Amino acid sequence: MSTILTRDAILKKVKGRFKFVEVEGWGRIGLRSMTEVQRSRRASQMWDNEQLVQENVDVRRIHTIIDQVMVDEKTPMFTEADVAELREADPVILDELYAKIIEFNAPDEDAGKKDESGG
Repeated sequence: MSTILTRDAILKKVKGRFKFVEVEGWGRIGLRSMTEVQRSRRASQMWDNEQLVQENVDVRRIHTIIDQVMVDEKTPMFTEADVAELREADPVILDELYAKIIEFNAPDEDAGKKDESGG
């Protein structure tokens, strides 16, 4: 039998996440999930007059790093001012960091199983 979700349960479930992870070549860093507002703004930056702006597509990975890598739960490690420097970074090290971000953002399949089983 499935549970009827309440407003409070839904808002608790969609609250942003934060955790520290180990990244080879970086050490221990904090990651946070993006908000819906951040995600929408980044998506809109990729378009100008209904045309995909290739330069913005090229830095999409860097924007993901800027938006999600944190010093702590409230302090971003990078800002827009860091885009040029991050574009010059070692891509192998950025690959490790980006892979951790993708892993962090992946759906938690076990969470769905707990919800379905009532646990």
